[in-house]
Amino acid sequence: MNMARIRHIMEMRRASKAPPLLPKLKRSVDERRQGGPRDFLDIHLRIRDLQVNMGTSESVVCIFYEAEGGAQGPWKMCTATDVLAKVRSHDLLNAFCVEYEFDQFQQIKLEICDWTEETVVVLGYTTFTVAELVTSAKEPVTRKVINEETGEFVAHALISCAPRVRQTPVLVQFMARNISKKVAGESGTIMFQVYRIENNDDRTLLYRSENSKNGAKVLWRHFTLQHGDIADTVDRQIEIVCYCRDEKGKRSVIGQFQTEYSALINGSSIQNLYHLINGLKSNKKSCGTFEIVRCTDVTVHTFLDYVISGANVHLAFAIDFSCSENETEQPGIRNFYEDVEFVVRTLAQQFQEYDPSNQFAAFGFGAKIPPLYRESQEFCLSLDTDPNCRGTDGIMTAFTTALSSVKPISNAHFAHVIYYVSKLAQHSHSRGNSGRPQYYVLTIITKGCIKDLKETIQAIIFASRAPISVLFVGVGNGPFSDLERLGSAGSRLAFQGRKAERDVVQFAAINAQTISDVGIAEFKSVFREQALAQIPWQMATWMMKNGVAPNSAKGSTTVMYHPSTAPTQRRRLQHRSGSVDTNSENEDSYGSFGGNSEFDFRPCSANSDIQRIINDSETLSISSCPTTKRMPSSGSLYEEGDRRRSQPNVPPSLGGLRSFSIQASSSSGSFVGSAFRQRRSRMFVD
Repeated sequence: MNMARIRHIMEMRRASKAPPLLPKLKRSVDERRQGGPRDFLDIHLRIRDLQVNMGTSESVVCIFYEAEGGAQGPWKMCTATDVLAKVRSHDLLNAFCVEYEFDQFQQIKLEICDWTEETVVVLGYTTFTVAELVTSAKEPVTRKVINEETGEFVAHALISCAPRVRQTPVLVQFMARNISKKVAGESGTIMFQVYRIENNDDRTLLYRSENSKNGAKVLWRHFTLQHGDIADTVDRQIEIVCYCRDEKGKRSVIGQFQTEYSALINGSSIQNLYHLINGLKSNKKSCGTFEIVRCTDVTVHTFLDYVISGANVHLAFAIDFSCSENETEQPGIRNFYEDVEFVVRTLAQQFQEYDPSNQFAAFGFGAKIPPLYRESQEFCLSLDTDPNCRGTDGIMTAFTTALSSVKPISNAHFAHVIYYVSKLAQHSHSRGNSGRPQYYVLTIITKGCIKDLKETIQAIIFASRAPISVLFVGVGNGPFSDLERLGSAGSRLAFQGRKAERDVVQFAAINAQTISDVGIAEFKSVFREQALAQIPWQMATWMMKNGVAPNSAKGSTTVMYHPSTAPTQRRRLQHRSGSVDTNSENEDSYGSFGGNSEFDFRPCSANSDIQRIINDSETLSISSCPTTKRMPSSGSLYEEGDRRRSQPNVPPSLGGLRSFSIQASSSSGSFVGSAFRQRRSRMFVD
């Protein structure tokens, strides 16, 4: 036991007025990918029935560790309590604080130790996960503290958590009028930056707007500032500086003004009309006016709010059984079964606390299924009429049976299963308890290219209106470029004028080389992070968009935020195909894509007639610096094809939601005309 480390932790705890915050584990995914506010949990510990006759000293100390590699460790010492008298009961409020992360397996170990100035002897230990505390927030999690060597009972540990109060976002929108053309020019662009004026008169940048063309009236997009940044004191001043950029790219100051939160919150009024004055010039003339369009405190609910109030998150799987003609299994390479098992067990472990039923809906597609061996693009993995499997062992048993029973075909269609699970999620949510909203995460495990790209895009647009997220997981060495681009398209996905209402798609891949390089335990953490990082924000976005508030928030008079004004909208990073330069001074550039300025979308299928998928007018916005960047027209995905063809119908109501085996109208198994009007549906019942 590292006594120096324990003493240092205790000294730091005494010096700080707040409970210690556990350091975040090393993250492999860029922090900018995260969406939504961050959540912190204060962990409370109550010790009961402590065996005071154990050990030799009169004092004990509680030490907390966090698992770095999995449920079995290795364990990293994080914090410790003060030295406690050896009595039967202790109430330790705010023992420590931890940032809640859905995409990480946050396992904590508690050790109760005999304490002397020279040594620390472990009396007993227990473990728990942060997810357990969150899903049972109304009552504490009870654990027996047991001596590892003798198995003797040491104490009862009652652990609970309480989320910390988050800062309130403030939604702000500015408009400029009559900006001097002598300063900004005829064809120049203007933008503004918001600064917080510190007590020592330093400036801290809070927000940078997009560039807008100068005119008689310039209206910028709304943005958010944190209440604690602009109103931490009664007289906290903020400064808005307006800039112009000429045709040569040179930037200069038009003017600036100062205000405060108490004035802005009054909204559009004569009090919030400001003149732009350039303080660097001797001639203090107004170069235009700024006025507030809106300033509103808004309520943003997070994934944690919904889970604590009783929401259930269900995980469903769909496995691609298709096999290309030239596909061969190479010796020494992880085979398909191992990859599927890795994905199923890794993701299911993360969801087990959020779905008390331990039931997983599991489907297959891209195969001929018994008894008639007709092609099917959506069937129950159990080859029965019930898609639900009990636990991960049930999924793997069903997969093993299906793998030996079905006959793979050469093409795989994704749209059928996306439509089906979307309808399943809609029915589950509408029929469920309003106090326990339901949300689904569909994980599609596939080997490669999409044969029904247009139909899959339409299915994703349909899914954006349902309580569901779609996760594509690529296994093997197949072509994943289409899936990568779908995963990075976000809410910009569109087809024939129909747009995705929200970001609903995520993509992750399993690379055998990476697994061998970093080890299986490390790769599990990396994979979970890549696959699940966006799920919490996607779920919270759907709930807020559809007016579903956590139980604790019902009846609140605070304005509930609409996701279209996303205060912490993330900037999506392109997988492999490009990167985003966040430090660029050019606010109109979005990033480079593999050396080519165009975001080309080239489907793997030979028939690549596709229409425009990403709408040029859609933009990405973030509330933090650096600036919001607009997607250029070259950042669109294009489809060329017949725009006169009518939109495909949505799938019919699935009645009792029994499993369907779908046989396509054409011999190739592809959609013909309307995606669902011209297909035949067959139900196989034993």
